[in-house]
Amino acid sequence: MFERLRAFLEKHEAENHLFLGVLDTAPEGTLPVLVEDEGEIAAACIFVERNAVLAGRADCAAQLVAAWDRDVPGVVARTELAAAWAAEWARKRGIEPHLAVSQRIYQLDQLIEPRPQAGELRLAEDVEQLTDWIEGFEQDALAHERAGREANRANAVRRVKAGMTYLWVVEGRPVSMAALARPSRNGVSVNLVYTPPQLRGRGYASTVTAAVSRRGFELGYRFCCLYTDLSNPTSNSIYMKLGYRPVADSAHYQFKVPV
Repeated sequence: MFERLRAFLEKHEAENHLFLGVLDTAPEGTLPVLVEDEGEIAAACIFVERNAVLAGRADCAAQLVAAWDRDVPGVVARTELAAAWAAEWARKRGIEPHLAVSQRIYQLDQLIEPRPQAGELRLAEDVEQLTDWIEGFEQDALAHERAGREANRANAVRRVKAGMTYLWVVEGRPVSMAALARPSRNGVSVNLVYTPPQLRGRGYASTVTAAVSRRGFELGYRFCCLYTDLSNPTSNSIYMKLGYRPVADSAHYQFKVPV
């Protein structure tokens, strides 16, 4: 089943990069739900942390909901599929769906180099500083699902050990951050792009994103991908200037308030 599912997801690898990452890291025994049409996978669902993650056709949403037997606080998928699943889930459970964030998925095949900046790329090694910056990123980009200090510190420890989170350092001072994550057959995600508020407006986000994307290509990946919040025109503009192109829009719904 997993190889068939992986082949299905890799037909749109950047769009399904989150699902592929979940598939690679899910605890043993985690089983996705599949909907088939004439012997072929048409849609799929898997649970990770606080959300169900979906892929496939929006007209299969009701079948995915019918086959899912556990409560979930949220769902993430391509916009049309997420909306259809959320509406059906809310109808069956008697709850109110809430659109937490609208996102865009980008893919980079060839980097457009930004204007050179002083400084260098270094691996993040200070757990406490990384924890502080993860919390800053969370406040900016993930206010709808804050993890808390303890969970963020555990995340920082994992990231330091993995050696895929980077800082842009100017004269010995870290000024911006970005990470590589969820490697797949052909691509790797860029995430955790963050610059402290007092250092913004100096081009550091573009510089660190470009440097980390370049690092992804150096490691042998054919493309990089990332998610952006559609309500943040600055970040969307930064990534497009580096050569990132939109491949799909995504939505994150949460279920909180009983009807």
